[in-house]
Amino acid sequence: MLAASYSRNCISSKYSLANDFMIKRYHYYVSGEVQGVGFRYKAQRIASRLQLTGWVRNLSDGRVELELQGEQLELDRFFPWMEDSCYIEITQIEAKPIQIIDSEVTFGVRYTV
Repeated sequence: MLAASYSRNCISSKYSLANDFMIKRYHYYVSGEVQGVGFRYKAQRIASRLQLTGWVRNLSDGRVELELQGEQLELDRFFPWMEDSCYIEITQIEAKPIQIIDSEVTFGVRYTV
């Protein structure tokens, strides 16, 4: 019984690791103290460090909108690194998976809509 249980866990772990390295893309709306605190430029630095592509921009309603694309492991690191700031305070993140853009190779800052 123990051997069968161990075998299932190994298969499950391998499947999880495979998903972690798949390229994914998400569209986000971020609320909180996210404008006037360097959010966009910090996002650009972190995305570059994590080898993520996409874009970020301020919205007129005080939120920030962004799209991120990359490996799931790196995507999962993005927001904890963003919150490691005495100025940025994220209170809500709305996320939706979207279609990847194969031709995208950089992360950029866009201007307010």
